[in-house]
Amino acid sequence: MSRGTGGHLVGDVGYKLKILRQIGLLKVQPPHRLLKAGVKLATWGPGFPSAAGAAAARFPNQLAIIDDAGEITWQELYDEVNRATAALATKGIGAGDSVALLCRNHRHMVVAMIALMQRGAKVLLLNTMASANQLGELTRREGAGLAIVDQEFLTVASELDRDQILLAWEEDDTHGLPTLRELAAAESAKPHKKPERPGGIVIFTSGTTGLPKGANRKEPENLDPLMTFFGAIPYTGNSTVVLAAPLFHSWGLLNFGFGLSTVPTYVLRRKFKPEQVLADIDQYKADVLVVVPLMMQRLVDASSTAVEKSDVSSLKITASSGSALAGDLANHFMDLFTDSVYNFYGATETGWVSIASPEDLRAAPGTAGRVPWRTIVKILDTDGKEVPQGETGVIYVGNEMQFGGYTDGNSKSFADGLM
Repeated sequence: MSRGTGGHLVGDVGYKLKILRQIGLLKVQPPHRLLKAGVKLATWGPGFPSAAGAAAARFPNQLAIIDDAGEITWQELYDEVNRATAALATKGIGAGDSVALLCRNHRHMVVAMIALMQRGAKVLLLNTMASANQLGELTRREGAGLAIVDQEFLTVASELDRDQILLAWEEDDTHGLPTLRELAAAESAKPHKKPERPGGIVIFTSGTTGLPKGANRKEPENLDPLMTFFGAIPYTGNSTVVLAAPLFHSWGLLNFGFGLSTVPTYVLRRKFKPEQVLADIDQYKADVLVVVPLMMQRLVDASSTAVEKSDVSSLKITASSGSALAGDLANHFMDLFTDSVYNFYGATETGWVSIASPEDLRAAPGTAGRVPWRTIVKILDTDGKEVPQGETGVIYVGNEMQFGGYTDGNSKSFADGLM
């Protein structure tokens, strides 16, 4: 059996205090701001709505998002979320309703996602590679009465009635549809009460056949999952995060959601371009880059001119997951840029299994890394018994961020209390 050992080295209390200091939650701030943030967290509990509200309370004038539309502060973003929440209420969206979201990375996706959760709705995060048939079938299967989409995906939404569609990102005014931003403009930015039922997020896992399965994302019950994540991937408070991985993907969403507690500035781009990523790291002195391995490969293969003219020395964390990371790619990336690669091994359903640091990847290229704090991993045989070291078996894991089951009522198999 393998357990995360970080907490055992210094004791749980010492470990937690160390991480809280690291991510800025113990930073000295004006009492009225801390009070507002504390009330939001106490009222709503852990989750996107409380984290966004707390960020706006603690650092209202700090940039929250830099994207293709420009810059927006935390207070401005939170005001937009509250106006959008009111607009969704006028559209009849309430607790328990399902709403499909088909968007690239930008502020309007973030606003829509948090506003829907403030209404107690279930957010269906659809892959931007979805076909018209998939979108139609998934919205029917999941009972979605509304879809919020970027203008470029209107052809994908062709099977939906036009009165079921709201636009998120618009490229021009030829679409003839309402946008969430337009509907929200006339509404109040007054904060909202917690809904009778909490909102949620469904991530669709790609399958080899048929429609993707809908996996219910489970919100943390306390701060312990954040302690585990940030103990292994050392985010710091108020850092700049270039979030290149798509938000509809569990890896991009995890970094966005957990990152909220650190009150970062997110750099979001609608489309991944290696030269743009390097330029963003240079211009904004980014501390963190969130990618999938294919993006790392494209960065390594970027033109020598783009690499040479971009100063990426600020980059302390390159967080990678989503598919297998070849050891030679990790080291090639670190040779070319900075020793910053952290590889997350896990799945949408299981959460994390292990995380490799730059030192781990240098010492053993291709390693899956170490089991983090408050995580249990066992290798079991077909009878559910633990196999001796060196023998092959099935990986089972226990942690505090496993999913809440599939939307069809099924789940993964368990053995010895582990998934």
